[in-house]
Amino acid sequence: ILLIISPLTSAENRPGFVCGKFNDHVMEVPKEYIIYWAEYEGKSSWTPGFTKNKKGCDANFTSLPMIASWPDMQPGDKSKWYKQGLRYEGLRMRVEPFKRTDTDITFKRDFFLRKQNDRTFDPVIYIDKLGLFFVKATRKLFRAEPQDRNSPYWFDKTINGYYWSEVEGKVPVVFDCQWLPLEKRYYICEAIFVMAEIGSLVRIFFTVEKLPQWRAIVSSTQQFLLSHIKR
Repeated sequence: ILLIISPLTSAENRPGFVCGKFNDHVMEVPKEYIIYWAEYEGKSSWTPGFTKNKKGCDANFTSLPMIASWPDMQPGDKSKWYKQGLRYEGLRMRVEPFKRTDTDITFKRDFFLRKQNDRTFDPVIYIDKLGLFFVKATRKLFRAEPQDRNSPYWFDKTINGYYWSEVEGKVPVVFDCQWLPLEKRYYICEAIFVMAEIGSLVRIFFTVEKLPQWRAIVSSTQQFLLSHIKR
């Protein structure tokens, strides 16, 4: 009797796709969306032997990094991503396991706004045109070496702009926007929210110019992820 065994077992990814589980929900995404590599339970990607971690639909994801064009959510142009980095005009997404039964991330907002000796906060304001609360946080940097203060590369502080929405006293999404000292402006934002449907924490990185579209970005990302749930 000739026993034929398929080289592709249920624990592996089928050609052209990356598959794994978040909180027992199986997600399969075309490889064109993946940047770097998906990470699975087991050894860290910085540890020798991590490539031997169990992979595929039967394995648990620890990180799923992707890029997508905006606003059509098609596979992102990897050559542009590698060239442009943080200035990439699409969306960079990272999905991580996070077991919660609700979507309130007030704890994340409070973590960003925690008091520290080297940080100061402007008063919290509400921006009507965005529908978001906002606060500016400034951290003083200690400069041990003398530098030319007239140089455009000299700066003695870092700035973060924190935005968040509130619904009935809960915080469904938080944004961390980073300051670019050379251009004296915010340049990149990170949206953070929970998808309880798949037990995941979702992070989306985009250029600050897209912040007014935050509702569409969050909604489209949620729909994108749910559309790739197999079971």
